[in-house]
Amino acid sequence: MVVNLTSPDIVLVRMTSDSTRPPEQRYKYKHAFDGLMKLVKEEGFKGLTRGLTPNTVRVACFFVDSQKS
Repeated sequence: MVVNLTSPDIVLVRMTSDSTRPPEQRYKYKHAFDGLMKLVKEEGFKGLTRGLTPNTVRVACFFVDSQKS
């Protein structure tokens, strides 16, 4: 089973780093679900899959490493 967890990661990073951005460039998410809804609305499917390839490679490396015994 594959689950795309990059979208919540994107929202988390944006929410935690929002205060370092200039006021006019801030995302201003009210909460995580607001961030996800705005991500979908403003960036569409591409926004949901942002970072999927590097995350998949990272997980694959952990999986391969865990299978060595």
